[in-house]
Amino acid sequence: MPGGNRYQEVRPITRAKAEVDLVSAIPTTRIDALLSLAYHDPELDWVQDRCLQFTEDPDPGVRRMAVLCFGHLARIHQKLDLNRVLPILHRLVNDPLIAGDVNDTLDDIEVFIDRR
Repeated sequence: MPGGNRYQEVRPITRAKAEVDLVSAIPTTRIDALLSLAYHDPELDWVQDRCLQFTEDPDPGVRRMAVLCFGHLARIHQKLDLNRVLPILHRLVNDPLIAGDVNDTLDDIEVFIDRR
């Protein structure tokens, strides 16, 4: 389908490679590293810290992926440090470039994390 999104497998990367990629000047390299970490790195806290860091990235695509990764982490791990993540998401809902993605992530958190 021309112009449509094509599914691409999210491949794992090592932490060493991720650390290099996350400081790349190329936004898509940072985006791919964040997504790979969210899908494949078993250490929730470490990945969550990287995602929190990139919610401040100057590139809206990187900010978007950092936000979406919280949803992936919620789905995969059924937990997040909500005391740290929710205030950031509630602030970012005012970013018109990623507000829809923030709302999607808030919905994912509601679905996948039992807050009782």
